[in-house]
Amino acid sequence: MLTNLLDNAVRFSPEGGAIAVRVEGDAHGFHTTVSDRGAGISEAGRAKVWERFFTTARSTGGTGLGLAIVRAIVETHGGEVGVEAREGEGSAFWFTLPRRL
Repeated sequence: MLTNLLDNAVRFSPEGGAIAVRVEGDAHGFHTTVSDRGAGISEAGRAKVWERFFTTARSTGGTGLGLAIVRAIVETHGGEVGVEAREGEGSAFWFTLPRRL
């Protein structure tokens, strides 16, 4: 899961752009966020980004499956996924997993 999120952050960030990974935990579970300062995602794109075969740019080499795989794995384990993004300002993809799988 983390590999897919990091791969997207690298592909959609400008060369030399910073990527941040943050992991927090509490008694209930873990919250992981991968954020970048890349191109961001439009509101319409955010609504579809977790769907299979959806991609904002085929030119980057993606198949549109990575985020769908992340969502499937996380939800199978009782977690949630989400994204916060604005066009031109970057994206922050996150997932939560319960402490007990």
